[in-house]
Amino acid sequence: MNIDTYFVPEMYESTGGHLLPYRLYSPCLESDECVPLVLHMHGHGGEGSDNVNHITGDSEKATARIRGNLICIHPENQKRFPCYVIAPQAAEGGWVTFTTEPTDSILAILELIPCLQQRFPIDPERCYVLGHSMGAHGAWDLITRAPDLFAAAVPIGGWGLTEWAYRVVGKSIWAFHVDRGPLMKVKYTRNMIASIRKAGGDPKYTEYEGSTHGENLRAYKEPELLPWLFSQRRK
Repeated sequence: MNIDTYFVPEMYESTGGHLLPYRLYSPCLESDECVPLVLHMHGHGGEGSDNVNHITGDSEKATARIRGNLICIHPENQKRFPCYVIAPQAAEGGWVTFTTEPTDSILAILELIPCLQQRFPIDPERCYVLGHSMGAHGAWDLITRAPDLFAAAVPIGGWGLTEWAYRVVGKSIWAFHVDRGPLMKVKYTRNMIASIRKAGGDPKYTEYEGSTHGENLRAYKEPELLPWLFSQRRK
């Protein structure tokens, strides 16, 4: 599947003047029914402003960056779960910092989603965010920064701010991580899940046996992932 042909390149300028490149996939709808919006956050290596690097490439890392896009736009999955998909591109420096201050890219995404909901028949109760590695950092940041905007999040092999765990009590989250990955330690996801549960939440968590960061991508092959995701509604 040539992913580049499925995504229309677009650009959003935030109120702060930040230019956010993103790709948009629009489903073939036979009615006026509103469908979900899936936001996919790419991993490290996709940063930039060309609106290309985050969705294409031949390397293993590039494949990891685009895997979430592929699962959502696959024809068979679109038949079962039609949805809009957006794949924004982070500026140099990535999606998040190690502080509570949002990046310009995150702020632009938070403005972009309501704009897309006005342009297209998107169900405002079914906005989902998922991402792998650096994209998981972004997914954690968005669901904890703006929990009322999202119905569910799927962070795969990343970290979040445990001090914000209380914000997502009651939210639908399914996190994944390998137990021995050297690049991103499993303790970060374990700590986030434990903090949410301590605050009264009930997130799903799947931990794989594995020793490489790329093994986290098994999450995208979970047979129940998409049925679970598309059954979630904003609470």
